[in-house]
Amino acid sequence: MKWQEAVDVLSTPVLDGGGRHYIHEMYHVDGDSFPWYLYAHSYQSAADFLVSNLDDIDANAHYAVMFLYRHALELKLKEHIFKLDLHLDSDGPGNLRDHDLVALWGEFRDKRDAVVECFGLDREEACEQDAAVAERLGELRGLDKGSASLRYPLERDRSPSMQQILGGEAAAVVNLERIGMLAEAMTTVLDGIGDWLESHAEAAR
Repeated sequence: MKWQEAVDVLSTPVLDGGGRHYIHEMYHVDGDSFPWYLYAHSYQSAADFLVSNLDDIDANAHYAVMFLYRHALELKLKEHIFKLDLHLDSDGPGNLRDHDLVALWGEFRDKRDAVVECFGLDREEACEQDAAVAERLGELRGLDKGSASLRYPLERDRSPSMQQILGGEAAAVVNLERIGMLAEAMTTVLDGIGDWLESHAEAAR
């Protein structure tokens, strides 16, 4: 972009009314879980688009792509924690504080088990993928514990963000297609458990 073009663009408000996408107040009024799904899906679909066009994007875009997948999973976990809190009639549903995927998974699992017990369901059916999901989330946590390492090149102590990950290695090979498939698989498992519990909740109403 040339200088004068940049100056012209900067003179136009961010929300200038000339787009084709909308931010709807209705999605953010009553605190239901739809915005969680909307946000999680938007990050994951953006990452999927970039991965499907790898030959046309910047060679270093993998940091952004991996963050998008990681953040989509964080939002997906929070979406289902929110839903579980509603099943448990929690006074303060949702978890807005944690960014640690393993901590969020632990909270999801504990509350899921509480709902399963409340509904008198088979716990083994609900937790058969727990070990695999926990292992994959643990690997993602090792890469980015607090949702910052993929966004910033330095930690708070000013050490390189990827230093602990790489150890003595000069580089690590990343398969973005594989990470995308894992994100989709974990989303499928979480949504499947959520739908299963919701079907029993509806039957009990």
